[in-house]
Amino acid sequence: REVPDKLSLDFKIRNTGEESSTPLAENSEMIGSGNHYTVIAFPDSDGHPALTVVNDDLKPPDSHKAKVRFINASPDVGEVDVYPRAAKDALFDGVNFKSEAGYREVDPMRATLEVRHACQVPGIRAAPLQHDCRRGGSGMRRADPQSA
Repeated sequence: REVPDKLSLDFKIRNTGEESSTPLAENSEMIGSGNHYTVIAFPDSDGHPALTVVNDDLKPPDSHKAKVRFINASPDVGEVDVYPRAAKDALFDGVNFKSEAGYREVDPMRATLEVRHACQVPGIRAAPLQHDCRRGGSGMRRADPQSA
């Protein structure tokens, strides 16, 4: 919805059907007019629900590029790097829990992205993410780590 500039909004998570209960997690943010945001619910390092709000960059990539974003919302993996499978160079590196690595423009590709511990030796597969990075592609999803 359209909001006035510099409006403070409260975001809350409650169990379904318990609208008057104490929130499981909440976050207050200053929201700017004309901006877009993503609200992310994730477990904190103690396993309790937490919320964070990140600013979305809706500017399209160059016409011959795709745009990729990575947010580490896993309290279990620590600092991670993100690689296209079998690539030597990371798309994102050193991304800590609760951190957004920002956006990166890449050449269009159809690839499996692998999330690796930052200290992991390249070429060893870990917790892959399936993503179609072709121009206009979207829809990242996390693969089942048990099947990795």
